[in-house]
Amino acid sequence: MSQTASVTWQTPTTTDNSGTVTVSQTKGAAPGSSFQLGLTEIRYEATDANGNQSPECIFFVNVEEIVCDPPLIADKYLFYQCPDGYTYGSTCQLKCMGSFPLIGNETITCERNDSFTPPRGYWDMGELQPYCSKNPCDTLLAPENGAMSCATWMFGMQCQMQCSGQYDIPYGTVGSNGAPFTGQFTCSESLGEYTPSNTVPGCTQLRRPDMTTVLGEFFYYTGDCNDPTVLVEIKNNFIKQMQRLESQGWNGVCPSQIDCNVNNTEVTCGPYTPGIPCVDAVIASSQLKTNLESSLPCSVNGSCSINVSTPGCSVTGRRRRSASSQTITLTQTLTSGDNLDLEAFEKSQNVSQPLYDLLVGISSLEASAIQINSTHSILQFEISGTQYSSTAVTTNSLVECSAGQGRNKAFCKSGVCVACSVGTYQDESGQSSCKSCPSGLTTKHEGSQNMTDCSGRTVLLRFGRLNREQSTLKGSWASLNMVNPNVVRAVPPTSNVYKDLRKSKSILSINLGKTTAIVTWNAPTASDPEDGPLTANLAQGGAPGTHFDRGSHTIVYTASDNTGASTYCSFSFKIIVVNLIILLLVLTCDPIQWPLHGYVRCDKSEFMYGSKCTVGCFEGYEMEPQPSSVPYQIMCDKSSDNKAILDRAVPTCKAITCPINATELDVDNGSPVCTHSNHKYDSSCVTQCESGYSLSSGIVFSTCQEDKTWSTNLPDCKDTEVPEILNCPQTIYAYTDKMSQTASVTWQTPTATDNSGPVTVSQTKGAAPGSSFQLGLTEIRYKAIDANGNQSPECIFFVSVEEIVCDPPLIADKYLFYQCPDGYTYGSTCQLKCMGSFPLIGNETITCERNDSFTPPRGYWDIGEFQPYCLKNPCDTLPAPENGAMSCATWLFGMQCQMQCSKQYDIPFGTVGSNGVPFTGLFTCSESSGEYTPSNTVPGCTQLRRPDMTTVLGEFFYYTGDCNDPTVLVEIKSNFINQMQLLESQGWNGVCPSQIDCNVNNTEVTCGPVSGKKKRDINYVMEHVMSKRSTHEIRVEVKLATTWYDFNSTGGSTFYFLEEVQKKVFEVMKSSATAGNLTVSGLSPDISSFALGYSDPDCPQGTFVRWSSLGCVPCSEGSFLDTSDPMKPHCRDCLVGTYKDSPDDLACTSCPPGTSTENTGTINSTDCLSANSPRSISVVSSVQYTPGIPCIDAALASSKLTTNLESSLPCSVNGSCSITVSTPGCSASGRRRRSASSQTITLTQTLTSGDNLDLEAYENSQSVSQPLYDLLVGISSLEASAIQINSTHSILQFEISGTQYTSTAVTTNSLVECSPGQGRSEALCIDCPRGTYSESGVCVACSIGTYQDESGQSSCKSCPGGLTTKYEGSQNITDCSGKAVL
Repeated sequence: MSQTASVTWQTPTTTDNSGTVTVSQTKGAAPGSSFQLGLTEIRYEATDANGNQSPECIFFVNVEEIVCDPPLIADKYLFYQCPDGYTYGSTCQLKCMGSFPLIGNETITCERNDSFTPPRGYWDMGELQPYCSKNPCDTLLAPENGAMSCATWMFGMQCQMQCSGQYDIPYGTVGSNGAPFTGQFTCSESLGEYTPSNTVPGCTQLRRPDMTTVLGEFFYYTGDCNDPTVLVEIKNNFIKQMQRLESQGWNGVCPSQIDCNVNNTEVTCGPYTPGIPCVDAVIASSQLKTNLESSLPCSVNGSCSINVSTPGCSVTGRRRRSASSQTITLTQTLTSGDNLDLEAFEKSQNVSQPLYDLLVGISSLEASAIQINSTHSILQFEISGTQYSSTAVTTNSLVECSAGQGRNKAFCKSGVCVACSVGTYQDESGQSSCKSCPSGLTTKHEGSQNMTDCSGRTVLLRFGRLNREQSTLKGSWASLNMVNPNVVRAVPPTSNVYKDLRKSKSILSINLGKTTAIVTWNAPTASDPEDGPLTANLAQGGAPGTHFDRGSHTIVYTASDNTGASTYCSFSFKIIVVNLIILLLVLTCDPIQWPLHGYVRCDKSEFMYGSKCTVGCFEGYEMEPQPSSVPYQIMCDKSSDNKAILDRAVPTCKAITCPINATELDVDNGSPVCTHSNHKYDSSCVTQCESGYSLSSGIVFSTCQEDKTWSTNLPDCKDTEVPEILNCPQTIYAYTDKMSQTASVTWQTPTATDNSGPVTVSQTKGAAPGSSFQLGLTEIRYKAIDANGNQSPECIFFVSVEEIVCDPPLIADKYLFYQCPDGYTYGSTCQLKCMGSFPLIGNETITCERNDSFTPPRGYWDIGEFQPYCLKNPCDTLPAPENGAMSCATWLFGMQCQMQCSKQYDIPFGTVGSNGVPFTGLFTCSESSGEYTPSNTVPGCTQLRRPDMTTVLGEFFYYTGDCNDPTVLVEIKSNFINQMQLLESQGWNGVCPSQIDCNVNNTEVTCGPVSGKKKRDINYVMEHVMSKRSTHEIRVEVKLATTWYDFNSTGGSTFYFLEEVQKKVFEVMKSSATAGNLTVSGLSPDISSFALGYSDPDCPQGTFVRWSSLGCVPCSEGSFLDTSDPMKPHCRDCLVGTYKDSPDDLACTSCPPGTSTENTGTINSTDCLSANSPRSISVVSSVQYTPGIPCIDAALASSKLTTNLESSLPCSVNGSCSITVSTPGCSASGRRRRSASSQTITLTQTLTSGDNLDLEAYENSQSVSQPLYDLLVGISSLEASAIQINSTHSILQFEISGTQYTSTAVTTNSLVECSPGQGRSEALCIDCPRGTYSESGVCVACSIGTYQDESGQSSCKSCPGGLTTKYEGSQNITDCSGKAVL
């Protein structure tokens, strides 16, 4: 239920060559923040301590919304409401329609399904699918004497009960409880029960009313209303007058078959005041009913039942406060049957019992109604002292008919008589439907009785007002009473014969030779309850008293009230000619058969000889063949044999049609669509536009007219379809160019199609194809416009330029690091460097290149032919020192080992290779060289030696006396020594322990101050005695010494203890001075001038104090203590030709005559080896040339350079060396490379006089042997030649084919060739010592698992099977131990 998402990520890290780097976020929210829907850009950058900034790290957070599909609900009664939509977390409320109970959860929730990628939404509906519980509706049985029709409705089933003829639906049924019952049963599947009941009642037999009653009233608006005699007189007079009228047959208006009377006359005074309280409604109804039952004729004679109700008040009297009226219902039930047998009554005035009961009932009800309307006294009553009087009475009659019948006055007949609608007619009575007019014709009014009323075109009219049959609004239709004419007379022109047409439907004419008769009748009357008397208008047929031709005639009258409601009455009669003479003379033709789609109209009702009939075609049709004149008349003629014939043929009618290819129907971009395929008269056509086109105006109908032309031009269609862009690109992904922040991107310009022809496609946003695009998303838009200005939806796509970035270089070599000043983007380079002095093997730079074999392309580092690395020489494991141990651990560049000594042993003051640097027993090896510093040789731990004694200097001053008098100085010194000897003999007053010796020696008495001596707090002393000093001050310096004694404590504790003893002894000395024991010749020392320096341990010669252990330590084997600087003594390596095999030795020992050591720092005398002359010595010079020497000229160049050198170099001139010149990079054929930039010059001197240099004789007597002489001369000659090569560039120049080649740089190295088993030592060759072997003139230490116990060997010996050595350089088989581990 959120438009945001909390997103977190690992903050990027970085590295830098200079140390600490700060990574900061430059754009976007921090990890863990809430992000809005859509893309959010995040940027980071790194800055080092020098302000150098990395390329930005750019990525995006894309927040998308999880949305569920709309809920799929299969239950038709179940619906849902989702006020929060369908997003993740939203809920929908489930409800059942009507009263259906809901089974399952009332809410469903849109949840998240993470099993998909990306996650999807789904509706969590609970354990089961919610549904509405339903109880199916059972099928209802058909009623007795009826049928049941059922159909489904929204919530279940609806059934309608229908009854057979002479049967009706009951007024009510079980469960209706006062509600109108129409025979309809409704069942909802929520309950499975029908309302009003599950029980279907039987159809009841149709029963007629016993009578009809009506109430009337009138008023006297003068006279004294309160005079009761007046009211009685009015009533009596009214009753008498009514009785007189009744006896006279009500002036003939009341039929003899029924009884019409006025009864229940009430004369009352004033209106009902006040209204009847609803709480008294029941009492009022009861009192009024009592009044009526004792007064009304129908009640007195028992022919009716009376019911009184108070409208507006419920049964409990709580519906309204009061009601102003009461309803009196007089009901007469007719039980003698519904067969009135009116035909018998018409023929013989015989009245059946049902008819009699009906007429009596009507009379009785009418008399009772008149009494109610006129006798107001019977409507008066009193309740709780309040008199209620009637003020107005309105009366209506109700007739209850059986099912399937309708009321007609006081009668019931089957169905309801409904006028034929417009377009139909009915020329017969007793029909259940009307006949349709021929195709294309219609009637002008409802209720047409003949086909001849069909004419003109059919026009469909729609009205908002309901017709009579559809109206359900009370009072919306007038209740019209139409009384049929009581007498119809047919009067022939010369006769007074007539017959009552109510009893006979035929008129007999007896006039000879005549075919007409005059018919007359009384015009019907009409009345309406609201509007009163109405005028009955003759709607069809001739007027009464006019001539009617022989044949059948129907007369129709209609009447309408003010609301437009209408009714009608009709009757028919027939004129028959019975004059036999005329009948023999008159020829008649058979009626003309109406042509299809035509009509026949005759001037006489009978088609006799000489009469004519007009034949015509209905509208939209024409006669075929075309008549020469119109109207087209056919006469009834006679043949030669006096038979009736037609004088011409009856034509046919064919449809009038219009041409389809008329210009009126020619439309652009469309076609006509017509109502009739034959395009007949009155058919219409409209424009149907082609796809993508629509009408330029509204819909226009073009109609086929009678003259076979179209009424109007159809409108054209205009283009409204927008163009369609066909090839709108998807998002185009491009990648930045090398070392660029942009990319050149191109694409195919979209094309478009349109229904109307050419389309113009234009770009509305973004750069054109082929442009350079910046990093990120660039929106591109195109649109298409056709010739009619219709614009297509925009083609929208994006150009996404991404940067190809290499991952930071993955360097496995811990000594190799890189610097990437341009970052890691495509084309950037990184510089590779090795830490310390490790040499780099491989490319010094790597480049970020593009790999297109992936999609999208990736960056990779082009590192060259192989992975660059730092060349390493592994550090060998150091052996443990004698009387100690060695602990080693890796460090940044290799290995560090700490030498540790056992108790009572100490680390030497220095070792081989330390050369003055303080040695703490720490060995450090860098894998760049594979050598330990200060040495690869581990010295043994030396036995712990304590100082012999500790000494301290003290001083004090005499500030009086003649400093320049030497006798005074001698006397002071002698007296001081005597006093000190005395104190020493007395044990220094007990401050010097008996285990040690405390003495004062080296006493010096001098004149004036002394500088450069170590004194305690001399500055402090000077500050206090400055004012007392004079130029003749006498200074006494003494040295206090205490012997060392081991008090079973640490060296430091002993030292500090002895220092305290010295301080106490000095205090005793000071006390002796205070006591005057140091006063000489009246001269006394200044007590405040006594000052004591710092105590120092005194170590034996050849050792030096180590303050950390307070031990006196010597230099290790192979090194000696150099005290040339007394303030900074240090250990130095034994020189070449010397050795030292014991740390206790004060100096290094020289090798025996004729031998020497290979290196400095030699430990063993066995390393003093004989020095031999090498086989040859060489000087190799590499000369760089410009321009480069073509390989095809390499041999010639070497030859020319050799010639120059042989004539110039001393070693070549004196013949002591040979010269070789080569061109590296060029093969012998000169085809290997195109050119070379250098040449190599090798000067070689071969020594042939032997290798016994006899150095011993040279050392003893300066006698030089021939091999030694040759070696020295050779070295001198080669050295002079090498100097000439390096300095005299002219001898290195030469010309080939006009090209001058000049040297630009010369580098020179020396080579010494030794015999097998020997290694080079400067310019000499010596036997490789034990633990080594010779390889290419170099002595190499035996590897682990091998040893060499002899010198001068070219290989090492392997340890016996399964054994190995701990270290390299093993010299004895005893070093082989343990098991070799692979």
